[in-house]
Amino acid sequence: MTEQKDLKELIREVLLAVHPVGSLFFTSDDRNPDVILFGGGYSKWKRIEGRFIYGASENRPIGQTGGEESHTLTLQEMPTHNHKGIYWSYENEGGWQVDLNVGTIGYGLSWQGLGGSTTGGGGAGDPNKDLQTASTGGSQAHNNLPPFAVYAIWERIE
Repeated sequence: MTEQKDLKELIREVLLAVHPVGSLFFTSDDRNPDVILFGGGYSKWKRIEGRFIYGASENRPIGQTGGEESHTLTLQEMPTHNHKGIYWSYENEGGWQVDLNVGTIGYGLSWQGLGGSTTGGGGAGDPNKDLQTASTGGSQAHNNLPPFAVYAIWERIE
C-alpha cells in the first residue's frame, strides 16, 4: 500500500473506533454518517426519526420508547376544579318568586306568580342543589412538544 492509502485506512479505523456500534451521530447534514465520515461502505447507520433523546434511568432503561406528539386529556388527567355559581332568591308577599343563578359560564333565571311559572335562560335554581354551568371546550388534542431544534440523528448498527 502507498503511504496515502495507509493514512486513509488509519483515519477510517480511528473514526470507526470513535463511533462504535450503538453510538449516536448528530448532524445538520442529511447524509448518512457512513458517507460523511468514511466515504461509504465502511459502516451501517440507522436514522432516528420523530424522537427526542431522553437520558436513561432506573425507570427509563436504555432502548425504551414512549410518549406522544399530541394528547387529549382524559377526565382523570384534568386538574381538579370547580365552576363557581351564585344563587339568589327573592320572594314577596304577593306570591312572586324570583330565582337567579349565575355560573362562571352561563346564567339562568326563573320567576313564578300566582298562576304558573315562566323560565328564561337556564331554568330555576335550587339552593340545595349544585349549580350547573354550560359545557365548554372542544376536546381537541393539544401539542406536547417542548421547544426544540431538529437535527439528523443516526445510530451506528454495524
